[in-house]
Amino acid sequence: MNIKIKLVGLLAAVCLTTPIASAANETTMQVAFEYDRSAPVDESYNKAKRTAEHACDFHVRVAPLRPSIQRECVAPMLSQFVTKTGDLKLIAYHEARIGEAIQRTHFVAR
Repeated sequence: MNIKIKLVGLLAAVCLTTPIASAANETTMQVAFEYDRSAPVDESYNKAKRTAEHACDFHVRVAPLRPSIQRECVAPMLSQFVTKTGDLKLIAYHEARIGEAIQRTHFVAR
């Protein structure tokens, strides 16, 4: 079963001249993550991380800005993706990688 999840959200763009993003530098990004629930968790996670890094231009920026790009763009985008999958194994894997619990979304049927 191959499920394609699209993640759309407001993400802060990292300022090119300073490591601190201002409100004027925020932009809306639409990023499509491909997610296959039957794939191994580590494979799905690494693929999603590469997608987020590519969307944030993580590899083409100068080295001093990499921690700021990771913190302000890649990490939130990856956490949003993991949360939206609802896959408890993927969520646990992500939490183990980042060393903290992420806010989970609970849906209640009425």
